[in-house]
Amino acid sequence: MRLGGIEMENMFLWSLILIFSVLSFNFNFTLSGVNRAFLGLFKAIPMNNVMAFESYGDRTIPYFDEASLEAASRAYVAESLSPYGVKAELSFKYRTIAPLKGSRHNYVSVTMKSDLGLYGEFTKSLHFSIEASGHE
Repeated sequence: MRLGGIEMENMFLWSLILIFSVLSFNFNFTLSGVNRAFLGLFKAIPMNNVMAFESYGDRTIPYFDEASLEAASRAYVAESLSPYGVKAELSFKYRTIAPLKGSRHNYVSVTMKSDLGLYGEFTKSLHFSIEASGHE
């Protein structure tokens, strides 16, 4: 069957190609945005949340300030993902590695999960540790 010189089969095929192209672009755009937000956690967020001084001014062995690290990470990810209409869930696991003792932690694992709907789930983890420096 012909419609104005264009075969209906060709029109259907081109429509499918257009739909597939738009869906592929949307998937790549969203996935790259989520991945960029995840990789952005490598920047200054963990370093800005390391405590090396006590409240009274004495030096201490560096450790992560859990409350500020979690708040800053969640705020950064929420702001980074807002243009994509995606939300992410962050989970944190802390450990203490010598020479620290007690309830302070110098190792953290951050896991980011994001439901991408039709495209599946994005799940990745980052690991940060505070190690002694020879430049102190």
